[in-house]
Amino acid sequence: MIDDAALPILSDLSSEALSKMTGVPNTGLLRLRYRQGKRAILHVTSPAGEGALWAFAGDKGRRIARRNRGSRLDDQTGTVFDPFPNDHRLPEIAALLRSWQAVAPALIGTDPASGLQMLRYRPGLSCTFRAKGRDGSTSYIKVIADEDVEELALANAAFRRTLSGTGLDIASTLGTLPELKTIAYEAAQGTPLDRLLLESDPESAMQASLTALKTLNALPAMAGRQKAVDELLSVAYAARDMVVTVFPALADASEQTLQRLREVPHMDLRQIHGDMKLEHVFLNDSRVTLIDTETMSIGPAAYDRAMLDGRLVMAAQDGMPLETARRARSFMLQRRDVAFDWCRAVVALRLAKFHAQHPGPGAEARAAELLREMP
Repeated sequence: MIDDAALPILSDLSSEALSKMTGVPNTGLLRLRYRQGKRAILHVTSPAGEGALWAFAGDKGRRIARRNRGSRLDDQTGTVFDPFPNDHRLPEIAALLRSWQAVAPALIGTDPASGLQMLRYRPGLSCTFRAKGRDGSTSYIKVIADEDVEELALANAAFRRTLSGTGLDIASTLGTLPELKTIAYEAAQGTPLDRLLLESDPESAMQASLTALKTLNALPAMAGRQKAVDELLSVAYAARDMVVTVFPALADASEQTLQRLREVPHMDLRQIHGDMKLEHVFLNDSRVTLIDTETMSIGPAAYDRAMLDGRLVMAAQDGMPLETARRARSFMLQRRDVAFDWCRAVVALRLAKFHAQHPGPGAEARAAELLREMP
């Protein structure tokens, strides 16, 4: 699949090869993260559950396996397998699960009604859980490797104070456990945008969502994270490299998309969400709530709209009726300008990279469609 002399295991990522390295039958690949000549992190799944297979140039894998009881070394390849919830880079995940009954009241303000339900795992980076409280509440728990959860909670409170009375809100924090790199969020009220586009009036849902983004853009700059031109160019170049590594046939299309970034238009930097997805926008009557706001950034206002446009292309790939996606996209496209088109080129590469990292059946065709549909 990938020809890298320093990481020869990447040439065969079949179920048979993965099962041999993990020691678990019927192992399949969910997601690939890769740095040429250095390391690969394979998020894998099997009937036994999820896990991470770590491959490194040199003997780093063997050193990791010696230090971590929960890691399994494949002696032939030097790869290390961490079955979930064991994660040698983020041991706080397993620690949270072990201590959940004891720490839950301080974190979510009530006794837990049950254990944690894992929703999304990103090996070495983060894990998101759903929690139910005995008082009937629902909360979302995140273990995050590279964030200060106390600072996230303070920023969350500052944003909510600033947004008071605007019709826009962000999901509030319930508590933090810094020693476990854990933060808890209250469940957002309302219905997510992806469902509203299918169940309700797409025009009203899109208008409310875009109005909310304008409100966010009008805030004073508050986030410390930057998504200015240099950062977005870095994202685009890294995405191009991943796409052409996994899908060599898309080299020309990727390069043509990258060429659109050579001339940088003037773009005022505003407060933006930074990782807009349809499921990150909740609508409740006239009120809009944004979730997953750890990515709040200072960047071009057009970037969030470009991300929504790209996510609608992906939604159509996943089964949203083409006409529904077209009508929803028209709200972004009718406000199209040079800044929006520039950001769309970044997004096209970034989302094509998503398919390169999930190289299953049809992934290359979906990546090609993104590069083609976001000119």
